[in-house]
Formats: sequence, structure tokens, C-alpha cells
Amino acid sequence: MREMNRGLAVFSLTLAWFLAGFVGCGAETVTANAVTEVEVRPQIAYRAEGEVSGPDCQLDLYIPKSSSRPFPLVIWVHGGGLTGGDKAEPPSVAVCRMLAQNGIGVASVNYRRNPKVQFPTYIEDVAAAVAWVEANAKKYGGNSERIYLSGHSAGAYLVTMLTMNPKYLEKAGFNMSHLVGVIPISGQVTTHFTIKKERGIDANTVISDAAAPTYFVRKQVPDMLLILGDRDWAARLEENAYFAACLKAAGAQNVTLRVIADRDHGTIFGKLSEPNDPGGNLILQFIREREARAGVSSGT
Repeated sequence: MREMNRGLAVFSLTLAWFLAGFVGCGAETVTANAVTEVEVRPQIAYRAEGEVSGPDCQLDLYIPKSSSRPFPLVIWVHGGGLTGGDKAEPPSVAVCRMLAQNGIGVASVNYRRNPKVQFPTYIEDVAAAVAWVEANAKKYGGNSERIYLSGHSAGAYLVTMLTMNPKYLEKAGFNMSHLVGVIPISGQVTTHFTIKKERGIDANTVISDAAAPTYFVRKQVPDMLLILGDRDWAARLEENAYFAACLKAAGAQNVTLRVIADRDHGTIFGKLSEPNDPGGNLILQFIREREARAGVSSGT
């Protein structure tokens, strides 16, 4: 009991320290690029023929047609608790279009989910999609060496797992040096509750094992921007604050946590595509800064 209370105290102090500085923090106003024409290439199979077929292993490409040079690419992964969700849902489509209208290509990914499959199949599916994008980026005008990962909720969990445990992407044939940055939005960073259910473990039991991003904390990680709403579930806020603090303690100074005011678990995602949304601005700013730093363009 003493250890439990001690752990809760650490969580509370960590959360308070982070939120004191970051609640209400948004990006500066970001000027949208004059890229308005977006081409959508839907239902592209990302796994090898004969491996897995069907809509669960397909992606949609959002291509900024007015871009005059190879554009960076975001792999966007939808949420749904690892049991539901789809890339065709309106909020995901809106986010993908917003990014593409700002000169950033997007691959919006479907993946197999529980109860059809269990851990780690959904992680492996997304890894295969990322590797497909890297291998095919040039064909569609993208820069295969400038790849970002992002997603909401379960999608954020999946991209964070790929980042923190590189074995999935490496096994899929992806070059980790091409992963520029990661933007998880309201993701779980301890062992996901659906995975605990698969194992017969109570959802309220906090676990950090090989199915948890926190299990793989280390110094060398890609640039990471964690985005949450201040009205998200308390546990989600706490674990992300703890995750960021652990990464910084390990020496990873390229990790940033931003908590947006007046956003809950749904609206932090649902409002991203709205003009001058703080979360949407943060994503655009994060990508543009890194593209400018590398001397490449994220727009026209």
C-alpha cells in the first residue's frame, strides 16, 4: 500500500509540474499554404499480394497536387480502442485533407483489430503500412526520407509503440533514420486496456510491459510531440506526463508535451482540422520546423 501511495504521489506531482507550464499552450498562428488541390488515392493494399487482403489492410493516400518538390509524409492511424474505428470516418478524413492542403502528404491507415486478431498483429499491420509508404513515396511525389507518424487514441498508441520498440518497423523493412518525428494525440502509453482484456487482466490494473511504450524509454528517440486536451481522462493525462518525464530523465530532450485548453478525448481530435485550431497548428508547426531545419519544404 505504501508503494502504491508513493506511486500515486509521483504521478500527481509529475502531472502538476507539466500542466502548470503547458495547459492552454498552443502553437502560434500558422499561415496555411496555398495548396488547395488534393488528390485522394483510396483503398491501396499495403501488404504483399497473398499475405493479407481486404479493407483492414488498406490505406488511403492524400496527395498535395500543387507541391513543386517532394513533400513530407504523415502516416495517420485512426483510433477506436483497437476494436473499432476506420480511416473513412469524417474526423480522420478532415485531418488528412487539412494536412494535404498544407503541402503534407498523408497515408491514412486501416489495420486489423480485436477480436479478429490480438497483440501484436495490429502493430505489425501499421508497421507494414509505414514500410509500404517509404517504399512507394517517390511514385506519388513524396519524400521517402521525411516520414512522420501520428494518430489519435488507439492510433496514437500504435504509432508510439512503433517508435519506442523499433523491431516492428525494422522487421517490416523500414529505415528508422527516415522517421523524422512522431505526434501521438491522446494515446495510451502503458499497456493498452484491450491487450489487458485479451490476457484476462482487469482494465484498471496498470501494467508496463513489452506491450507498453513506457517499457522502452531510452535517450535516443525521434522528435516527439505529445498532444492532449486538459479535459481528457485524468489517467490519460497522468500517464503521458509520466512518459514525457521519464523520457526527459533518460536524456531525450526532444520530447514535448502540449495540453490544449477546453478539449476532451474526442474534441482534441475532432477539432484538429478547424481553422486555427491550437492542436492543428501545433502539428503543422512541428512538421514545418523540422522540414525547414533540414532545408526541405513542407509546402509549395
